[in-house]
Amino acid sequence: MTSSSEKARLLELRARRARAEWRLSEASRLFQQALDEDPRFLRARIGWAETLDIAGYGERAREQVRLALRGVDGPTGAPSI
Repeated sequence: MTSSSEKARLLELRARRARAEWRLSEASRLFQQALDEDPRFLRARIGWAETLDIAGYGERAREQVRLALRGVDGPTGAPSI
């Protein structure tokens, strides 16, 4: 699912680029910003979950996946990575 927010889409794209370059803290921050713009932006939520998992925050990652599957807004706060 995409977002109607251009800002959210741009933040999500920047986050994916940061993650591809192993800048996980930056990627996490950008995914969170995208979700602040559009909490229902599925691609950003899944991207953030993937980033959390890569960074070793498996339980937080699974929570984001559960939220995505339920389609429910959730807090975007996460541990610093």
